Amino acid sequence: MKGLSGKFQRKKSIKKMLKTKIRCLYDIANVFHSIVLIEKTHIITNLKPAFCWIGIQGVHCAIEEIIKIVNSGDQQRNALFLDNT
Repeated sequence: MKGLSGKFQRKKSIKKMLKTKIRCLYDIANVFHSIVLIEKTHIITNLKPAFCWIGIQGVHCAIEEIIKIVNSGDQQRNALFLDNT
């Protein structure tokens, strides 16, 4: 009986370790996704999450979008400032 219990405990701890590693990989993938290095997708056959590499071009596109948003905000603030004077 003791041998079976030990095997069960080892199997359980290995399973927990694997889950932790998978969670860490998803955390890293989320960081890459937030800086537009990868995009999330799914494997069609089993709908498991997958990721597609975009690379540095994605970062450049994201920076351009941020600049557009900042510039449009500046224009709106300038228009409000000019209307209030």
